[in-house]
Amino acid sequence: MGLPLDEILKYYPDEDTVNLIISTSCDKVDDYVKDPKFFHKYSKVLNKLLPCIRDVSALLENLDKELYLGDKLSSWRVIISAFKKGLVDKDFIDSRKNTLSQVLTQAEGWKIILEIIDLVRDKIEENKKKLYELLPSHEELWEVVYKGGIAIPSLVLEDPHVKSGSIKSKYFWKFLLTRRKDGTVKQIVINGLKRGNLTAWYYSPEFVRSDVISENEIYSNSAVLLNKIRSKSTWMVITRISPFLEKDLISQYISIFFERLFDGKIFVKLLKSGILTSEYREYYLELLMFDHRAWVYVDKAVKYNLVSKEELEIFREYFEYFVKVFPDLKRHEKKIRQVLGWA
Repeated sequence: MGLPLDEILKYYPDEDTVNLIISTSCDKVDDYVKDPKFFHKYSKVLNKLLPCIRDVSALLENLDKELYLGDKLSSWRVIISAFKKGLVDKDFIDSRKNTLSQVLTQAEGWKIILEIIDLVRDKIEENKKKLYELLPSHEELWEVVYKGGIAIPSLVLEDPHVKSGSIKSKYFWKFLLTRRKDGTVKQIVINGLKRGNLTAWYYSPEFVRSDVISENEIYSNSAVLLNKIRSKSTWMVITRISPFLEKDLISQYISIFFERLFDGKIFVKLLKSGILTSEYREYYLELLMFDHRAWVYVDKAVKYNLVSKEELEIFREYFEYFVKVFPDLKRHEKKIRQVLGWA
């Protein structure tokens, strides 16, 4: 590499450059880390360069300077990465965690401390009001709340954006399941269903089992979900809530799945849920002539009685062609032949 390390980072401070440095110029990183100016200038990528750092004392010395006088957020990224690699210990974190108060004024600060959350519980308690203020506009922070087991007051759930049921983060809905006795939760779930929030729909069976909502809430709002039937995500939701839907309601849309949205994983789930029965065999048999992916899951189609081995015999020539052309089908060839008796 012709350019000095600081010049490379100056003009190309991205992931690819960091990876290039690690693979070609790792031995030079220590020299630069000893320079406080370099440390300050490139603290945002230093956490990625830690595999190259051997002079830990120089790292810690400049890290302390940066932590108190420079970019605290980037410094904590380095500290957490260094802790995970065993370069700093719990005492190091404990003696410097007072600086977290400024970091926790921004959403990114809460996201990075998730990995050391048990070491900084006291700081979370001191700064929790900042988290409450950030939650309505930063839904990614519900992961921190849920995984960190952080208590949230009902007032946060009353925020118009939160109460609207429009939050898509799966951790938000998982969190609500832990607060199922809170009266506001039922309204949030119902609002989410009425808005067509697919994450709310995905977790709706669990809210039924937890007695937050009734089965009728799912059925009565199903038209909202079916308006999004041309989405694979919607079909994944349907596999989850099928026990609460009338089969006739879904049957009129089966053709859409086979003709436009076929997906192997969803196909198997539809089979297991009982939605796909032999009355829809024609859709599958037709797909076998045009889409090699349908053959990958033919063992499941036979197992759940969507089609019979005898019916598939007529379509064997399509399999023999596809298996020569598509490597992903070739990987399943042995199993398919065993299941169909085509060995």
